[in-house]
Amino acid sequence: MNNKMISVIVPVYNSDAYLCECINSVIGQHYHDWEIILVDDHSTDSSFQICKDFSTNYTNISALKNEKKGVSSARNLGIKNASGNYIVFLDSDDVLKNDALELLMDTIEEHDFGMGTYCSLYTNGVSIKHPIRPFEGNIRDFLPHIYEYILTPILQGPCWKIFSKDIIDKFQVRFPEEMSYGEDAVFVYDYLLHVDSLKICEADVYTYRISDISLSHGFKPVKFYTNIMLDEKIQKLCDCFQVDTRDGSNRYIRDVFASLVNEASGSLKRHDAIKEIRKAASNERVKKAFITADKLDIKKTVIKQCVKYKMFGLLNLLGRLNSKY
Repeated sequence: MNNKMISVIVPVYNSDAYLCECINSVIGQHYHDWEIILVDDHSTDSSFQICKDFSTNYTNISALKNEKKGVSSARNLGIKNASGNYIVFLDSDDVLKNDALELLMDTIEEHDFGMGTYCSLYTNGVSIKHPIRPFEGNIRDFLPHIYEYILTPILQGPCWKIFSKDIIDKFQVRFPEEMSYGEDAVFVYDYLLHVDSLKICEADVYTYRISDISLSHGFKPVKFYTNIMLDEKIQKLCDCFQVDTRDGSNRYIRDVFASLVNEASGSLKRHDAIKEIRKAASNERVKKAFITADKLDIKKTVIKQCVKYKMFGLLNLLGRLNSKY
């Protein structure tokens, strides 16, 4: 294996309870050619002091202060200051497995993009691995299978992946700082536009901590409309390579709409929930995804009929039931 430096970018905000464990998971890597860029976004706890202490004790760890502009701005500042050939993103309450950088480097050495998978760690100590189908080849051969990785959704976030710094710099791939949801998926999808080949390994390289806040599913309409926009990005990517992924796209839109129904119905008053469901159901992509669909399961078949005949009150009732179980 050629020794090429990996810049591990860690956006930090009020995570002093887990930050030392996070940083030490990089220090303990089997792959040794790395640097850590800690970007604190004006934490109000002791996080930045922890960052400064590590940067004092390690010459390959730097501590930067961001101007409280959010996680996208912090990651972009990390990219700007990265010296490595490759970039890995790590959230400050998560950890890398000991062989993560070694495995990720193996995926990208002969390619432009690499990815592993991750485990979700819940507050009760339960850990669940998310399986992934391995792949190695060119982007055109990957795209027919892309929705398999989006629906999981292993592909969408920037973590448990490795990126070429040259590609990021050449094409100015950045996290959109004006977005509050879906900005990480935009970064990944924009990056894939410039990839010739990639490798996905089935190894678990990352532990993603699920907090009680992460488990809260309040209704946020921006999620639905951002997911519609993200699907349009994927379709543009596939169109560039003349790859037809309409079936996967329609399945994704059906899942996104079903999630909106459940979240709106479980969080809003009946009148407001029906209003949001009606608005989303009028979206042309939603109508196309359901009306043209065949061989749906029972739940999706019911949703299809409700969308077709505008039975939004029934959708609200179904959503309320689903949100309780």
